[in-house]
Amino acid sequence: MFKFTDDQLAIIHAEEKRVVVQAGPGSGKSTTIAGAVAYQMAEHKHSGYDFLIITFSRFAARQIREKIQGLDPVERNKIDVDTFHGFALKIINKFTATSWTIMDEKDLIHVMDGNGYWPLNTKFKDFINGKITAPSARRENIKAFEKICNQFKWITYNQLLTTLVKNKDAMAWLQSRYKFLYVDEAQDMNPAQLNIAKLMDIEYTTYVGDVSQSIYEWNGAAPRILMDLSEKYKTYTLSENHRSNSDIVEASSKLIMHNKLRISGKNTPTRGFDTRCINVHHRDEMHSSIANSIQEYSDDGELAILCRTNREIAEIILELGNLGIDKSLPASVLRSNPLFMMIVALVRLRTDPCKPYWMLFLRDNAAKDGFSFSYDKYSFSEPTSKFANMAPEWVDRALEIKDFGEFLEYFLKTLGSEDFSDDAILASRLIKAFREASDGAEEEFLAWFATMDVQDIVPEETSGVRIMTMHQAKGLEFDHVIVVLPKYDGKNEESRRIVFVSVTRAIKTLDIIAYPDNNYLEEMGLSIEDGTPPLPF
Repeated sequence: MFKFTDDQLAIIHAEEKRVVVQAGPGSGKSTTIAGAVAYQMAEHKHSGYDFLIITFSRFAARQIREKIQGLDPVERNKIDVDTFHGFALKIINKFTATSWTIMDEKDLIHVMDGNGYWPLNTKFKDFINGKITAPSARRENIKAFEKICNQFKWITYNQLLTTLVKNKDAMAWLQSRYKFLYVDEAQDMNPAQLNIAKLMDIEYTTYVGDVSQSIYEWNGAAPRILMDLSEKYKTYTLSENHRSNSDIVEASSKLIMHNKLRISGKNTPTRGFDTRCINVHHRDEMHSSIANSIQEYSDDGELAILCRTNREIAEIILELGNLGIDKSLPASVLRSNPLFMMIVALVRLRTDPCKPYWMLFLRDNAAKDGFSFSYDKYSFSEPTSKFANMAPEWVDRALEIKDFGEFLEYFLKTLGSEDFSDDAILASRLIKAFREASDGAEEEFLAWFATMDVQDIVPEETSGVRIMTMHQAKGLEFDHVIVVLPKYDGKNEESRRIVFVSVTRAIKTLDIIAYPDNNYLEEMGLSIEDGTPPLPF
């Protein structure tokens, strides 16, 4: 069992019906949530069915499950742990007796405008981006959009949450179904998600988060929500950092002090100081510095390289390959992996071979992977068999397999052949991740894929280098972290929070790559001299 701190025990034993936990990086919030659930089940004899835990990703959900110790595994598995969108989709499917397919805006624009499927004279892109403002025209567009969605059983991420709230039977069921609700990473809630949490009106509700780690404002998150909740409800604070070495904690604390919206007080380290814990490297020497760090830390745990953009990731992967380092594992290509998207398209074709979008997706993604369909025009209403002579042999074989488990097994074997590129490695990993999470059929696979997060497929092996964006590293931790600092944007507090999240992923060492005049260095109390070797701090 875990040894809890006094601050953690206060939260675990809290009796208030509405609680906010302000939890700094490395403070053990997942452990605390797990401890609270275990305490209620062991001491007050609550069933696992009484608990709903909303997390940032399935990875976080697995972490919490694993940390709920000392309980009967059968009872522990009754606990519902899910993401907001995953949970909403599950409930909507339950109460509408329909298997909805989640569509994002990019996919919809591709279907509606790119292939002439939008029935109106307007552009669907203008409608979805809010550029059609005239009331009568907007009503017409909404009506057309809803008709198409109902016809093909499509639902957007935004519609997921609004549809759930509008379903009175579902909301009434949720209000009586659970006794405890824990919302993890509450700083990244948007108003619609907060509204669902409030409307469920679960008797005991706890919001856990850190406003200094809110990095999804661009996606609708409102970090002010957590601060407002703190002013309204009983608030506990977890300020001890059990993850990082003391100088990493000190540097990150100095950085975030420049933000107005933050937790009061300081993140306190519980670990000691290790010599040469932070190194700063000149941006012009990025590739050689990364290569040297990889060599130095290769036998001492996990190493991650964190960048602001996918473009930087592609550049680093290419350069590392040129240097003979071939173990880099990019984790930023979920929905851009052509082979896996081919598999997703085929699964969709298995469930409904006449849907126009899925045939287009099959065509487009096949072309990306080096082969193409040889036709100019076709009917959306024709069955899959019409196109049998246009797909590679292995695609035809996949569509013939009736059992879904055998279908996935076929792809695992096919992707292991030498005929496929390195994309097959990630595609295989994605299939394995689903099979570990579920033994469901096609519909459950599509729901899993629609609500999948990059952290769901972060490789378990410790060999190689994990390369990902700063956003994708949230909630993770690594023995060694290399951060490529983005351009300084001191007026944007979210940009500073992104850097804060990145540097606080490090356990043992932190290597920072930046130009000397990057003010984030100064805010962390670090510096570099142009043209000199990396300086130990």
